[in-house]
Amino acid sequence: MELPVQFENAQKRRLAMREAMTTLEQALAMAASSPAWRSSVTRALVEVRNAIQAHVDEVEATNGLLPQLVADAPRLSNRVRIIERDHRHLLETCYEIISVSSGADPAEIRSMARALLGDLVDHRQQGADLVYAAYSEDIGGQG
Repeated sequence: MELPVQFENAQKRRLAMREAMTTLEQALAMAASSPAWRSSVTRALVEVRNAIQAHVDEVEATNGLLPQLVADAPRLSNRVRIIERDHRHLLETCYEIISVSSGADPAEIRSMARALLGDLVDHRQQGADLVYAAYSEDIGGQG
């Protein structure tokens, strides 16, 4: 099956997400005793949140990749719902970390942010697996 037009837009959002994740990883790696650490981490978290929100807005839109995927491969609708639930969790986690980033212990912020990065890696892989299942997987059907 041919990839839908929405796939290209999702790829662009995927790249932006990876760049935001890299920025966060770099900010977390700075010395926490640096006066710029907390503001760098907070800015990077906001960048990640914005990338997630843009991704969600793109792929969950009425004409986005996820509705198109369900139309093309209805058998995957449960997996799409899991991805959508994941979107809400990722955004909630970002908001939570941002809300505590101005005062929480740096070790706690790092722990929360590393967990978020891990969740994002998992989410990106689940999305890639979902697209592959919809457009590259031959489920057979010939006797």
